[in-house]
Amino acid sequence: MDMIALAWRRIDTWFETFAPADAKAFLPGAVPSEIEAAETRLGLTLPEDVKASYRIHNGASSEGLLMGRERFCTLEQMVGWWEMMRDVSRQDPAWAQRPPIWVRESINPSQPVQPTSWHLAWLPFTSNIARDHWCFDLAPLSGGHIGQILEWDHDMGPFHVLFTSFEELLSTYADQLEAGLYVQHGPPLNQLRELTHLKERHVAFQQSTPAKPLLQQAISLAWNFRFEDDASITSYDMIFEGDPSAYGKAFDACTTIYQKVLQMHEATLDDRFFAYYGLISLYMQQKGMLDNPDLSLFEEWEAEASNMPPAHWVHEEVAFWKEWLIE
Repeated sequence: MDMIALAWRRIDTWFETFAPADAKAFLPGAVPSEIEAAETRLGLTLPEDVKASYRIHNGASSEGLLMGRERFCTLEQMVGWWEMMRDVSRQDPAWAQRPPIWVRESINPSQPVQPTSWHLAWLPFTSNIARDHWCFDLAPLSGGHIGQILEWDHDMGPFHVLFTSFEELLSTYADQLEAGLYVQHGPPLNQLRELTHLKERHVAFQQSTPAKPLLQQAISLAWNFRFEDDASITSYDMIFEGDPSAYGKAFDACTTIYQKVLQMHEATLDDRFFAYYGLISLYMQQKGMLDNPDLSLFEEWEAEASNMPPAHWVHEEVAFWKEWLIE
């Protein structure tokens, strides 16, 4: 089994286990003629790992299913975004050729990326309402890789190379899911991609312990009570028989599970850290923790984490949360 197929098998298995409704939102793969048609419109050849991935899943119909990005584009959507950006760059070539912010202000280390605001060899495969994208970069500079994943911002232009390839992105995403990092579809930490202790967290989360069934139940519940839009919830509206407070009840049920883990005498320290992470993630996403933060829960987590050896994976996550909540 090639690496793309293996990564998607792991991702699909996770969604089928924890978020079966969302598993169905990953679209069937594109047929060869669709890939060829996209390449013809682009005038570019897609990297082999990109074509291999799109033969498995041609994007997704729901939001938040690829590393928390709002939209994982179909080939048609990707080409559509590219054509729009092509037209904008033709109408305003001075804008397209303008150096990005990391060049103008030296705010990031030099990137192996064309130093322009837009380039026709960048293919947007994720999008959000602000028209920010992750792009396949088919024209990297020396030191880069054809097909590397570029983060592009509508204000700042390109400012990060996130992954060297789509294969690396998908494999990392599979690792992140299996490490329990995704509590609902949008991870609270933009820096998830920068975690250096992912392997250690993955090992700890995969270990069989008395608290693991509860932790897994909480993740599944969190994904299944999330909103599809502002007016409805996915599955727990049926469970709560149309009760308008169903969402709040499901949220409370989920946080109660994490609290049970913290109350378990047999819970390992790693499992306690997973529970703190889950609780803070939910409170931040659902209750606007940044607007009116209750830091007591974070302070409890930080205090327990301070007793761990300096190399333990938890310190990195506590530091990230501290930056979000306090600093």
